[in-house]
Order: sequence, then structure tokens, then C-alpha cells
Amino acid sequence: MLGGLFKRMNESINVRTIQTLGNLKNAFIGFSVETQESLIAIENELRRTMDWLKGEVDVRHRHIMRCRDEVDFASRALRECEAQEDDDYVPDCRAEIYELQEARRSLRHAEDELKIARLWFSKIQKAIQQFGTHVRRLKDLATDRTESAKAFLDRATSDLERYLGIPTPTTETSVPLIDAFPTRATTTTASTQTGIANLSGKTSGQWVERGVVEIDVANLPMPEDISKDLDFQKVPMDEMKAGLKMLQEMLPIIESGVGASKEYWAKRDNELGLDYPNGYLRIYEAFYGHDAIRVEKSGNNYDIVNGRHRIWLAKQMGIGKLPVSLVELESKP
Repeated sequence: MLGGLFKRMNESINVRTIQTLGNLKNAFIGFSVETQESLIAIENELRRTMDWLKGEVDVRHRHIMRCRDEVDFASRALRECEAQEDDDYVPDCRAEIYELQEARRSLRHAEDELKIARLWFSKIQKAIQQFGTHVRRLKDLATDRTESAKAFLDRATSDLERYLGIPTPTTETSVPLIDAFPTRATTTTASTQTGIANLSGKTSGQWVERGVVEIDVANLPMPEDISKDLDFQKVPMDEMKAGLKMLQEMLPIIESGVGASKEYWAKRDNELGLDYPNGYLRIYEAFYGHDAIRVEKSGNNYDIVNGRHRIWLAKQMGIGKLPVSLVELESKP
């Protein structure tokens, strides 16, 4: 009796440890995303600063061109005035001389301002380039160290999952946990009646990973403990609904093979100027990564291991198919 109690306590402790590791990985992911967004904002601000400085140089250059035109105009006026001189008449050209002197003074002042503007442009451009190098290093550091930390946490989680007999996903990617360790919804109790236990018990067959495959939503059980938007605690229902709509847009591209990689959607987000929280990459990772919808199949019956909220909402939206990470029980002959 005590042995069974300690076993259950040990499993409970390890499940809480897995949840803690998941939360820690989420924190690393959040740090990485926020750091990337902050650094992108800094880079954008630096580009705006450089554009403003270039604009200031251009303004002063145009001012010089106007000053030169004024010098040429004043010079012609003085020459025309002096050309009126003859033996009986000496024109008064003091006004023209004054205008030419003022035009030349304005030109010298404009040339000095342009030199200063170009000097500062060069200095600030150099400083921004150096700062940009630091920004890129910090961005690489945040990405590389975060990826290393996530890889370590994934290995630790996998070890604990194997210890508990929980099947591990076929792909490991960095995605927010949406439905970690949910209560299962099942279509029937036939598996128990035939002697086939769930993940924590013994089986009369072998569980086989099928990878991420598309399954008709109608064949999946309806989670009974979800009925309204208030049941969506970790991810708001509106946000999850928007993600499912984006997924429907993405599926034809993914099915064609063109969009069957994280790199494709990362590039797509970059081209469209979308950050990670609002981009396609997040949706791709949520449905094809570590937190993919996870179901077990025994015969014609499905058990939901992860993704209850997404399945419930997909049924409400009338979505036909969803990608799920499938593990299937192959009965022994």
C-alpha cells in the first residue's frame, strides 16, 4: 500500500516538474520574442535617425544651390549697373555691391552648415554602425542561448516523460504551451473494456508514432468541460479563433510541400512585416511543433491528450480537418 502511495506521489512530483519545465521554457521563449521585438524596434529607430540626418544634409545642399543662384543674380545686376558708366555718367552701384556681398555671405554660411551637417552625418553613421553591430550580437546571443536553454529543457522533459511512460512528440520546436497536461476527453470507454489502458498503464499492443497527420474534426470527441469563452484561460478564445482561421489559410500551402517548414513561414512573416505573436510562424509551430494537438487512436476511438480547446473551437467553427500529432495502438496479433 505504501509502495503504491509513494509511486503515485513520485508520478505527481514528476508531472509537476514537467509543468515547471514547460513554464520555464515558455519564459525563455517570451524573453527571446520580447528581446527580438525590442531590438527590431531599436534598429528601426536607428534607420529613421539615419534617414532624418540624410534629409538634413539634402536640405542644406539645396540651400547652397539657392544661395549660388542668388550670387549669380547679384553679380549680373552689378555688372549691368557698372556697364552704364561712360565719360559723362558714373552710376551709383552701391546697392548692387551690397546685395552681392550679402549673397556671398549667405553662400559661405550655407557651405559651413553643409560641412557641419556632413561631418555629423559621418560621425553618427559610424556610431550607429558600431551600435548596430552590438544589436546584432545581442540578437544572436538571445537567440542562440535561448535555443540552447530550450533544447536542454526539452531533453529534461523528454527524460521525465519517458520515465512516466508519456509518448514524446516527434518534432521539438519552440512554441507556447496552449493545453499542457489537460484532462482527456474520450469517445468511448471501449479501450478500458478490452484491457487496453491509457498512457500510464500496461497495454496489449504497441503505441506507434504516426507523426503529424490531418484528421477529420468530426471523428474527434467533443471535450465536455468546455462550453464558453470563459473556459479559455491560457489563450483567449478570440485569439485562438484567429489562429485557426490563419491555419486554414496556410493548410493548402503546407499540404503542397512548399510551406512544410518553419523557414518558409519565418520568411513570409519577414516579408509581410509581421512579428512573432501575430505571424504565421507562431501558428505553424503551434500545430506542427512541440505543442501540436495530440491524440491517441485505438481502433476507431480517439483520446485527446493535448489541444482540447482547439478541437472544441474547431468544431464550433465548422472546420473540417486539423493537423494532429497521432500515436496509434497497434494490437498484437
